[in-house]
Amino acid sequence: GAFSFSPIAVNANDTVLLFVDGHASYEANFVSQTADNSSNMTGIEMYTSKVVLSHASAGPMTNTLLATADNTADDDIHYAITGSNVDFDDAYELWIATGKTYTPGGTVEAEDLEVEGSGTFNPAGNAVTIHGNWKVSSTGAFTSSGTVTFDAASGAKTITSGGTDVSHDFNNLTKSGGGTLQLSTNAIDIDGTLLLSANTTFDTNGQNLTVGTMSNSGTLRAEGGETISITTKDTDSGKTLYDKETNVSIANNVSPYYDLEFDDVDGLTGGLAVYTWPAASNMTVKGALTITKGTLSMINNSNITVSKNFTIASTGAFTKGTGTLAFDGTTSFADNTSPQQDLGTVTLSGAGAAVTPTTNMRLAALNVNGGTLDISTNSKTLVVLGTLTLGGGTLTATNGTIDVDGNVALNSGTLNAPSGTLTVAGNWTRSSIAHRNAESVLPDPVG
Repeated sequence: GAFSFSPIAVNANDTVLLFVDGHASYEANFVSQTADNSSNMTGIEMYTSKVVLSHASAGPMTNTLLATADNTADDDIHYAITGSNVDFDDAYELWIATGKTYTPGGTVEAEDLEVEGSGTFNPAGNAVTIHGNWKVSSTGAFTSSGTVTFDAASGAKTITSGGTDVSHDFNNLTKSGGGTLQLSTNAIDIDGTLLLSANTTFDTNGQNLTVGTMSNSGTLRAEGGETISITTKDTDSGKTLYDKETNVSIANNVSPYYDLEFDDVDGLTGGLAVYTWPAASNMTVKGALTITKGTLSMINNSNITVSKNFTIASTGAFTKGTGTLAFDGTTSFADNTSPQQDLGTVTLSGAGAAVTPTTNMRLAALNVNGGTLDISTNSKTLVVLGTLTLGGGTLTATNGTIDVDGNVALNSGTLNAPSGTLTVAGNWTRSSIAHRNAESVLPDPVG
């Protein structure tokens, strides 16, 4: 309803602050600017645990106007001004009224932020720090050339961007502290840099993500069906996690990855997802590839290159295509399924390739063109369903077992053969290679 205050005289463009004073349960602030010295101020909205910014004048509301009265005067006023910067009290939402504009002119720190209706938040180049949630209406506006940092230490907080047009784009966005920042309702467009600090997660939640530059020391979590576009991406840290409870075709490949994982983090029921990788879209993993839950399906015949560890958990699975799985770095391989998955055609290339399985390996074909495959250290079995080709590098199997259902072609390199069992079902051909077991050089040919 209507209410009035007297005797109070105001002038045009005076700041007016209304607040609930000394109530044990209800706390609310409303800040506005007068239009003149006589007009009624209408549309006053006060909400518990919110600081509402408005203006009856042409506006905008600024930190300078907020400084007229801050919580140095009364602790029921839920913001503090230091210089040109404002810090809204924890547990209080910064709420910009519809049709009104807030141009702070300094930094802003708040628990939550909401831009209602056709409201506008214009921090320009000033830094904004949000401890909780962010919501901008689709008919509202957010304009920034600076950085917005979400710094919640734990839990899940949300961003409702309002859209991906120029009135809703972020310039730079940082997730620090810890916990998860999750998209809600809308896609997001970050024209500058998306920076994820260690121990943080940015969750697309099935919404599209467009980023200029990605700096990831945390985790980028996606479902797989959304479109992710990253112009410039770091490849020396961070994880990309695909997490969905139903089958999904990966919409687009954002290789190269550092660590890449497939998992059902929430542990929801309904079966484990099959993640089908797109055709003509090779996967490059500079770090570790992990299939924790669900199936990675390569039936569209793209290639995979892994530089570090490759792990298939007991709840994971791998479906090969006609593409190649290549190892080009120091790798610990583990397939914890039973029986082991058929990895398809596996290639080692380059002097830096060094693969040491901690479980048995089962392959359609093996090409050792460089580096070392060592099944001896952990006394494992290598099963090759097709052809084993040694074209350079070293295959060390002294304490292991080799079972080849097809042919063996020893063209170059070194074979340290098992001291126990080496079974070959097909043909054996040998060129100029070193071929040894624990006791002696085997004769040529061996079948």
